[in-house]
Amino acid sequence: MAMKMGELLKGENFNDSEDFIRYVDDILRDASTSIKAIFTLSNFKTPEEFLEDLKKSGFRVVSAHGIVFRLLKHSEKYGNVEYLALYTEDGNPIFFTLATKTKEIPPTLLDYLKRAKNISNLWISLTRMDELIENLKEEYKDDITATYFTGTYSPLFKRKAERRPNLTRFVEYRGDDALQSYEEFKYEYGILPRVFEFNILGYGTFRLDYQGIVVAKPRSSFSFVCQTMDEIISEVDISKEKITKAHVFDKPMKVGRKEFKTSLKFPWSVKLSEIIEVVKFEEFIKVLESEWEFLPIDVDIKRNDENSEFLDFSYFRVIDMMKPNEFSVICRNEDLKVYPSKTLDFGSSLRFFQSVKSFLDVNASLT
Repeated sequence: MAMKMGELLKGENFNDSEDFIRYVDDILRDASTSIKAIFTLSNFKTPEEFLEDLKKSGFRVVSAHGIVFRLLKHSEKYGNVEYLALYTEDGNPIFFTLATKTKEIPPTLLDYLKRAKNISNLWISLTRMDELIENLKEEYKDDITATYFTGTYSPLFKRKAERRPNLTRFVEYRGDDALQSYEEFKYEYGILPRVFEFNILGYGTFRLDYQGIVVAKPRSSFSFVCQTMDEIISEVDISKEKITKAHVFDKPMKVGRKEFKTSLKFPWSVKLSEIIEVVKFEEFIKVLESEWEFLPIDVDIKRNDENSEFLDFSYFRVIDMMKPNEFSVICRNEDLKVYPSKTLDFGSSLRFFQSVKSFLDVNASLT
């Protein structure tokens, strides 16, 4: 099947997500090319809000097919790039494209998701990626194989590598024994997965990226991988509810004859599972820029008076290098609070929380 995204719709209309997902299954059954799906979390309340945000970001809505929309975005390098967007019942759109991830997606769609305030690609923590692989292995046992993965290791990881645990690593592996090799890399070198390609007998071949990007290969069941992603979305949706409680409130004040406004900032909060060692916290500050594109500034770290190895208090500001946004972070004992600067940026907040889960405390939870 060599066709454009718009040709996949064939004039169809869809009133619920399941109808469209079954339709994608039918397309993949006879396809000769892969379909890429980019899962997201959003703060949109209606499809109209979603479409208005897309238009402001340079997307053109070519046609509407119920809750599925055909989109066009111009790229100077690649010309007009087509996408389909499914606005799901839970308000978390899924984008579809025939484009390769290394070409049209980064300068158009992922650029939008990185810069938008009310939508973010579905960041999956590396530990959750590992849990997903282990669950699939347990459930499908002899029916699952893997051919490719990329992974990373940091000395900050809770589970330490057996070999040279003080070194940072990145691994890319391709081979028919990738499932077994991943286990070896995980045990010996502490690797956690960023990208994993696997095949399950009877369901097809899929490539899952920790940025929430799924590639469904020809003759694969998109319904199957959607069930897996729905579990992850449900988990992260809880994060969305707690993060979006944070806000900035301008309160009118009056002193004598002078009237002015002062900003009251209400944070979103993270509960750490333990008091953090200073060395680990300092390393976390360092990887924020290289791994997550956050620039920490004005960093202040105070050691515990009774045990100087552990953190007592820290304050730092964070500048998001992907978009014009910043916030402040205060960490005291097991409590970490994030204060928005002017308005809450949901995408930045979700990404920062995943950085905490991946590199600071895998058991951290929102409160």
